[in-house]
Amino acid sequence: MKYTVATRRSALARCQTDLFISTFTDQHPDVAFTVQNMTTAGDQTMGSIANLKDAFVGELESALLRGEVRCAVHSLKDMSVSHQESLTIGAVLPRHDPRDVFLSVNYACLSDLPNGAIVGTSSARRCAQIKAHHPLLEVKRCRGNVPTRINQLKTGDFDAIVLAVAGIERLGMIGELKIDRLAIDRYTPACGQGAIAIQCRDDDTVLCQQLRSINHRSSYDLVMLEREIVRQFGAHCGMPLGVHIAKRPDDQLAVYVFVGSLDGQKVIQRQALWSNNLSVDSGIIKQFVESVLSAGARDIFAGCQGDL
Repeated sequence: MKYTVATRRSALARCQTDLFISTFTDQHPDVAFTVQNMTTAGDQTMGSIANLKDAFVGELESALLRGEVRCAVHSLKDMSVSHQESLTIGAVLPRHDPRDVFLSVNYACLSDLPNGAIVGTSSARRCAQIKAHHPLLEVKRCRGNVPTRINQLKTGDFDAIVLAVAGIERLGMIGELKIDRLAIDRYTPACGQGAIAIQCRDDDTVLCQQLRSINHRSSYDLVMLEREIVRQFGAHCGMPLGVHIAKRPDDQLAVYVFVGSLDGQKVIQRQALWSNNLSVDSGIIKQFVESVLSAGARDIFAGCQGDL
């Protein structure tokens, strides 16, 4: 049996696809994969486009709908939270460290940077968080794949950059750089950050059944709950919004939300503890989201363009 899997051309996307194929074939050794590398709109424009909703997944989803591939591998944080008709997330692999990470050649952490130092990021959320906690730093756009951004750091374009820790660790690219993993309560990650999602057609019953055998249920349930929170905010991946849920040792769910303006002047940070019921009542989610919107998030979303 042979399947074709779609992925982006970047080194990180191929690394994540290799991880999926290895995990899948361990359970289903009779299946072989052909990898179809694709260039997305986000890749073609280095992510510098107004609407990021489908920037890094749209072409892959179209190939799925046309029947050209059986499944696609995505960084889950890149996926729209809106339901994609005829498609489903068949599996989520065990979630990697979801945090953001500070990287620099010369400085150990954000607090060590001198006033006016330049920090590179591709994320509106990270820009808002950095400016909120370090208003005297300068934040500039840093585009491209992970190796490109690290090269820009090493060649002196930036004093520091902030990326997802999962990406650089999967690629093994920390090297001699100074790093600092950023605390989730202050630098709340993007919804789904650190998770790899496998998408397929919802009528592909054989593959859907096979994917269930590799689905990491705890990771799946937590990221789906994060996606539901974002969905109720009415936000998308270009918004300055962080949402993260972690299971605590006492079996409760710790919920973190960050909303902030790009200049860091308006910030809303909320934390909540929910009972460990991963089908949390929609009324609880709605009430929580509405409290954040009423505290000023609605105005922040209306005033921002959603992208650096």
